[in-house]
Amino acid sequence: MINIQTYLPGKMQNARLNADVQTGTKLNGMFRYLSTFSLMSSFASLASLFVAL
Repeated sequence: MINIQTYLPGKMQNARLNADVQTGTKLNGMFRYLSTFSLMSSFASLASLFVAL
């Protein structure tokens, strides 16, 4: 028989860790997307500056 008092909290902890990892990777992807977007926009503004010159 499984000891529920140690088994269930462990399961909950694992699920919480899993959720944290998933949200972390989602946030990481969003940050990567935002950073590439800002890089692209800065390149675009630099290009427009050169065109204006």
